[in-house]
Amino acid sequence: MKKALLIIALLVTITAISQEETPVDVPKIVTKIPLNTPVKMGDLTIKFLEVTEDSRCPKGVNCTWAGRAKILVEVVEGEDPPLIKELLFGATMQGEEYSNILFIDSKHVIKGMQLNPYPTSKIGSKKEPYVLLVSKEKIASEE
Repeated sequence: MKKALLIIALLVTITAISQEETPVDVPKIVTKIPLNTPVKMGDLTIKFLEVTEDSRCPKGVNCTWAGRAKILVEVVEGEDPPLIKELLFGATMQGEEYSNILFIDSKHVIKGMQLNPYPTSKIGSKKEPYVLLVSKEKIASEE
């Protein structure tokens, strides 16, 4: 009986210790922003204005270059004038540096995550309207 209690106590202790050391990934909450539709995120209004380039290699096709998509997004904070940002999804050319951060303050970072739909090679398939996926993440505080 004492052995069984000792084994149970040991298993509970090991389980508790292993759970404390395992970091938990916080899921990202993603907001969909359809083309030409303003979306409010707190004090911000974000509007996906246009796709200026979409040369991404379609699914199921072997391409020599992965391609990329460039879009323009308007960000307005409160009553401030609009700020136009260019976001890039996919390959960059040599020397290009891009950041898909739309907005950053002391508590949050808002990033462009993905542009949908991704091109396909299916001929005659109906093309769905573009949607920008944006995430809002908390900045880790240094305590």
